[in-house]
Amino acid sequence: HWTIVPDMVRAKDLIGRVKIPVLLVHGDADLVNPVDDARAAARQLGPKGRYIELRGGGHVSPLDDEKVHEAIVALVDGP
Repeated sequence: HWTIVPDMVRAKDLIGRVKIPVLLVHGDADLVNPVDDARAAARQLGPKGRYIELRGGGHVSPLDDEKVHEAIVALVDGP
């Protein structure tokens, strides 16, 4: 099951082609995009993806989470 939003439908078809590291952040209480969609996308990304699920997080909650900010810095700075 994928959210019936044109961009998300397209994303599920293209996500396996991503060749760069990806940080995927999703709140488990998101009412716009189901958390199961994000989990499926994370599985498709495999080892090139890092998935952070925010307990109780809604659709915009990731923007205010310090753990997310740190993960973004780590991704940009590289290994």
